[in-house]
Order: sequence, then structure tokens, then C-alpha cells
Amino acid sequence: MTREDRQPFAECLAQLGHVFGRPVDAALADAYWRALDDLPLERVQGAVRRAVRESRGFPAPAVLRTLAGADVNARLQDLRGYMRRFPLSYPTDLSADLKAAVRTLGGWARVGNLTADELAREFRAAYEAEPAAPEAPPAITANVRQLTGTIGKKQGGTP
Repeated sequence: MTREDRQPFAECLAQLGHVFGRPVDAALADAYWRALDDLPLERVQGAVRRAVRESRGFPAPAVLRTLAGADVNARLQDLRGYMRRFPLSYPTDLSADLKAAVRTLGGWARVGNLTADELAREFRAAYEAEPAAPEAPPAITANVRQLTGTIGKKQGGTP
């Protein structure tokens, strides 16, 4: 992540704090930033989306790293599973993120005609282009502003 990513990163942490009922202070935000700063923001956002859907508590940085690394590949495997079970018809229980990726790829019929390599390449590009998470609710935006100014800064200095 880069300096410009501090605000959206703070929004991610604030959303996790809101969902899991854990206050996010400057020290926690800084620790998470340092643990995840080598990852692209989009992968961290994907990991946060998965954590909100799948975790039972506020995820540790190691959990977010795992979710970030497996996000696209796990979803590609999910799509391949649907393709095996529904080779001729569009599945009715497809998740919103997979629906968006399939739509971007040109629809279910086109996806079914792609080779394994084409599917992997095009799916990764489509899935990573998934729209960003919706804007943070007003209840947490004040906390985001406060956190943004402290992430990645050393005590008494600059990053």
C-alpha cells in the first residue's frame, strides 16, 4: 500500500471495528498497517470483505493476509465448482461477487466456453476489477478521519 491508501485502509479497519464491536485506536491501526503494508490495497479490501462474511471475530493481521492471498484463487475455485454442477444453466445461488465477475466476462455461456487458462486469466482480471465496497456509514467516518492521520507514522516523526 502507499501513503494515498491510508484513508481507505482506515475505512477498512473502522468497518471491521464496527462489525465486530471492537474499538480501533491509533496503535491498533498502525500495527495492522505495518503488518499489511506490503499488500496492494485492493487485496486488503478483498480480505476485509471476506472477513466480514466469514469471520466470527475481529481478524488478526495474519488472518487478513491469508484471506488476501487466497481471495481471488478461492473464488476462482468456487466458480469452477459451479461450472461443474451447472454446465448448461446459470446457478440461482451465485454470490454477488461471482455474478459481477461472470457478467464482466460476458455471461455464463461465454464463461463455459473458455479454456482453463483463459478462465483463470480473465477471471482474475474481472474479479480484481470488482467495484469497491460501499462508502463507510456516517457513524464511523469520524473515527476514520482520526485514524488516517496516525497510520504508518512513528511516534513523534513521519513514516
